[in-house]
Amino acid sequence: MTGFIAVRWPTGAPSADRTAHLLRQRGLDLGWRSLVDQPGWTVLADPKPRNVASHRMLDDRSIVIGALFDRAATERNDVGTGEISGGTEDFAGVCDRLTTRCWGAYVALRIDPDDPSRLDIFRDPIGMTECVVWRCGTLRIVTSAPEGFLALAAPSGLAIDWPRVAGLLRFPASVADALPVIGVETLQPGVRLEMTKYSHRATRHWAPAWFARASTPSPGSGTSTLPALTDACIRAWCSCSEVAVAELSGGLDSAIVAAGIVRSQHPVAGWFHYYARDREGDERGYARAVAAHLDLPLHETLRDHRLIDTALMADVPVSLRPNVASISFFHDRDLAARGRALGADTLLTGQGGDALFFQPASPLIAADLWRDRRPWSERRAAIADLAAWSGRSIWSVLGTALRARVASVPIATPKYRVDLVARGVPRDPHPLRWLDGTSDLAPAKQLQILNLAAARAAFGGSWCAAAMTVLHPLMSQPLLEHVLPLSALDLTQGKRDRAMVRAAYVGRLPPTLLERRGKGCLTPFFGRMLAASTPFLRDYLLGGALVQNGVLDPASAAAVLDPDHLMQTNSYTEIFVALLMEHWARAWSDRLAAIRME
Repeated sequence: MTGFIAVRWPTGAPSADRTAHLLRQRGLDLGWRSLVDQPGWTVLADPKPRNVASHRMLDDRSIVIGALFDRAATERNDVGTGEISGGTEDFAGVCDRLTTRCWGAYVALRIDPDDPSRLDIFRDPIGMTECVVWRCGTLRIVTSAPEGFLALAAPSGLAIDWPRVAGLLRFPASVADALPVIGVETLQPGVRLEMTKYSHRATRHWAPAWFARASTPSPGSGTSTLPALTDACIRAWCSCSEVAVAELSGGLDSAIVAAGIVRSQHPVAGWFHYYARDREGDERGYARAVAAHLDLPLHETLRDHRLIDTALMADVPVSLRPNVASISFFHDRDLAARGRALGADTLLTGQGGDALFFQPASPLIAADLWRDRRPWSERRAAIADLAAWSGRSIWSVLGTALRARVASVPIATPKYRVDLVARGVPRDPHPLRWLDGTSDLAPAKQLQILNLAAARAAFGGSWCAAAMTVLHPLMSQPLLEHVLPLSALDLTQGKRDRAMVRAAYVGRLPPTLLERRGKGCLTPFFGRMLAASTPFLRDYLLGGALVQNGVLDPASAAAVLDPDHLMQTNSYTEIFVALLMEHWARAWSDRLAAIRME
């Protein structure tokens, strides 16, 4: 989203003034626009993309940077700029109004003219705009693009956090919540941070669990307002774009976004679909059906067989937040090149839909039956339906429901089939703060919040993110607040994934897609790619920074990097994450060494 940097410092100290000037000049060199330029307070932002509100000065002390939409306009299926004043109201009140009257991708900042050490910061509730904070001497620095500024104003003790790197190997979906770098911190979404000379206090203003507890009655058949709200959110994001491209993967979520784009009448320069030769990975039939239904031109590209090698890894973009979400290297790079060739400034995706509309076939949904108001005969039938859908016995599903009735248990984070982390490295608690205080919620609702938190890993760097602004409309705040009060039983009808949204889109999308069961599978494609690349992978990983720093277990890595093993056992995600983290660790080891030399 919007690139920005804000610097707050006490004036009069030549060293601090000089460093602040260097940071400001770097922003100007990037083509960013000066929003505030005062003694002890400077803010710059990238004027691209064309946002509904690239920035808003609330008063002479407060500013909001990024895309800010009016919530009431969205609920009217319109697009409006979020308007909010600062005035004499305390910053906590401003943050409350931002979360209730507005939405978008933004960071809000306020200074205290009488205390140059104080800086208050608030990040949008979903975390769509990056927000990294650190101190360099007396300077407070906040930016969405730390890569270009760290060398000019490095914090004390800047280093790679190797235990956190190990945590990402085990649970990469937590990358959105904590950086594997000592000396800087990421501001949690929906949190207000108050920084002063002697204190550092965080206050939460938004959390998914708050809306999940506000359970609503089951919506009646045919009364869903979900499509209209989805369209409104998509329309708002389209207003941030001059030239957009989009994917039609053949799945439901990208089709929902495509339908919303068409209804917005926003021009799209290209609709892209990528497919594999394997039957499981060839979704052209579904993508073509959606394209025909919506009258869209579709460009199809074969995911051809390629090797992972030194040249490819050298080209992988590196940001401070590791990119562990985009494991489809060639797809990502090709789509970025196509978008760049078309002059696109925006890529619209369907990321987050699986979590939002509830895709997992989990027996945990059975626990919702205790809170459901339907007659027992209907709930009993739901147990049988859920057993058939999840592939469990009726007794197993009933047992899950009974255990949830007896005691509330926090949801467990998923574990990989193979743990590649070196033995002796402790398993740290996950940093997903969205799960804090959720143990009283229904187990399936906890699972949904976990998956929504994990979906934010898609906000990280990639080839596409380096070439365009990547937008994920299905992760919009109004949609999360609309869906979270609904039980997983309502969202799935206890019968199939995303049942509610499928029913809501009858007529809007082709029946062949809405009635489809299952998803595309690229496992054979990735298996062949990794198996053919094992000579490079073994050399790169077993002789790399992760092994040298005691993070990656060489014996476990060597065992999975065997061609026969790769063709028989799906540990592909573990390998791709290790590969991406190795590339990140090498790059940042070199960068930090260069910073220390300066």
